[in-house]
Amino acid sequence: MKHKILTDILEQCAKIDRHAVDSYLMFSRNTAEPEEREFWETMSSEESDHVQMWESLLKLAEMNVLPRVFEQPADILAGLNRLLTENENYLEWYTQEPSSLRAFITAYHIEFNMMDPAFLSLMQFYGTVLGDDALDVDFGGHITRIGEAVEQFAPDSPVMKLLRNSIERVYADNDRLVWQTRRDNLTGLLNRRGFFDVVVSLGHLARRNKYPVGLLLIDIDDFKAYNDTHGIPAGDQVLQAVAHAVAADLRQSDLFSRFGGDSFIAFLPEVDPSALGNLAESLRRRIEIEPDLQPPITISIGFTQGRIRKEVQGEIQSMIKTAEDRLERAKREGKNRIVG
Repeated sequence: MKHKILTDILEQCAKIDRHAVDSYLMFSRNTAEPEEREFWETMSSEESDHVQMWESLLKLAEMNVLPRVFEQPADILAGLNRLLTENENYLEWYTQEPSSLRAFITAYHIEFNMMDPAFLSLMQFYGTVLGDDALDVDFGGHITRIGEAVEQFAPDSPVMKLLRNSIERVYADNDRLVWQTRRDNLTGLLNRRGFFDVVVSLGHLARRNKYPVGLLLIDIDDFKAYNDTHGIPAGDQVLQAVAHAVAADLRQSDLFSRFGGDSFIAFLPEVDPSALGNLAESLRRRIEIEPDLQPPITISIGFTQGRIRKEVQGEIQSMIKTAEDRLERAKREGKNRIVG
């Protein structure tokens, strides 16, 4: 995707949500009901958070570190241009005869068109990449709050009920689609595709900010034999328990994913190189004594660290290859050990 058109898309998203901020504030001023006024003020505040999210993503786009999520970016941009015009027309329609019914119809139009899976992917990407620095953007809760407010404040009509049900279903379906594309259904972690979508962006940030990074490749020892002995459901529970235990010891800013059948990968930005071995050993020991894993299982870990200096994708692939080689060595040397 060309850099310019992506920045244009994000700038237009920010414009649309700024328009939503102003629209919801207008709705709050035009209602005499205190609770409804408070609701629209809350919605406007959440839209302000959305604006900040798009602005943060725009900065990442200007650094050329966003993943490719738009299959037809020119069509997306054209659609956003039309959407902003339509939103302005809907607001004009509302001002001709302000009412709760018209306010909610206008709000649904604003929100519905931001449910494209590509936008939902960017929202998930925002939280994953920025970690602790990301605002808590809960778009699903945002949509649910509109539906609940419709029941409380808008006229009770079959049309509004149908509109609410349709929009909530579209959001749920698209959110599930995004989840299934980049998430592992069993553990809830990013899958291999999701990992590579995000890790390249983190790599660009690491190169730009000149901080060291670490990479861990984790493999469950003798997992096939465990499955053969105890059954696939028991093996699935092991995968879930290992994922949960390892994630609990990593930072929110670390990228932790399921990498294959019985393997996991962790990319650690801005990590102290001298502490990486201690972390790997702590994870190995935690799994060895994890009470939820009965009968006990063990893991082996290959790890590496360094700085990304030139070609991000190539250097990350090189780090993965180094970690794989060290993991194989850990296996050859008896398993249940770390090699770095």
